[in-house]
Amino acid sequence: MYDDNRKLNPFTDIGFKHIFGMESSKQVLIDFLNALLEDEPMCEKIVDLEHLTPEYMPVNDEYSRFMYDVNCRTETGRNILVEIQRKVHPNFRDRMTVYSAAAVIERLESKRHSFKTRLQELRQNPGWPSTEQENREEMELIERSNSYKIDSVYTIALCNFVIDLLRPWYKLSEGRCDLHTKELVDDLQRFIYIQLPLFKKSAHECETSLDRWIYSLKHLPKITLNPFAADYVEFERLMIVSDPGTLTEKERRIYKKQLDDFITTREYKRYAHAEGREDGVRIMLEQAVRTMRANGLDNPTIARFLNASVELVASI
Repeated sequence: MYDDNRKLNPFTDIGFKHIFGMESSKQVLIDFLNALLEDEPMCEKIVDLEHLTPEYMPVNDEYSRFMYDVNCRTETGRNILVEIQRKVHPNFRDRMTVYSAAAVIERLESKRHSFKTRLQELRQNPGWPSTEQENREEMELIERSNSYKIDSVYTIALCNFVIDLLRPWYKLSEGRCDLHTKELVDDLQRFIYIQLPLFKKSAHECETSLDRWIYSLKHLPKITLNPFAADYVEFERLMIVSDPGTLTEKERRIYKKQLDDFITTREYKRYAHAEGREDGVRIMLEQAVRTMRANGLDNPTIARFLNASVELVASI
């Protein structure tokens, strides 16, 4: 239920956009990512970032609902692409791998294209190359336009659900390692999973910056005051950007609808899990489908929310 006194839910599109996806909230995302990567081997502190996903993420755009991309610059000048995943879907880990691989290829082709374009522009100048320096520049552009040197890609799953086949820890990290030494061999592809339901600490039990962030995100829609805001400026910033008073009237209407859908889906899953009966699952599924349909959602969108087939949803 929408309440002006409650903070925005980060697991709705509008809530996520205002908390992490706007220029005005850029420092909030930098703070969160640095807390997340603080104890990760081979990671550097992020000092700046650029949002790559369009600012407004439409409700029916499948990719925007699944992934959010930012280009990060570290304190040593490295560029890192961070992809944030926040929605449940079938074959979760496989899909994460596909998204990461696609991002690597896209970044590589984009860099190659820019070098090739620059080379073509220079070659249009009469007599170029005519000096030793210009010859070196030409050779360097040719080499770079065919290079396989890639930027690192971090794929982060910020989940308000538990992922099957993962160890029961609230944070898990995966990367390319030597199977004999168990040591990380490079920083090119990294997968980080945050499973919020497995985080059980109370506010006074939070010891690290990441603990405080995960507690804050998990409880954000339920609280009016953040227990860490008085001592840590990053959480004061979080409370400001998550204020529903920052929404436009159009965003407020969309957010109310998204929040209702989120709550309906969550309650359906809780009931189905608690009942553990086929008839109970069917009854709650039918109720969820009818509620979402009454709110204007089409069958493919309802199926994605409920992790059900389009055919099953259409039959209700």
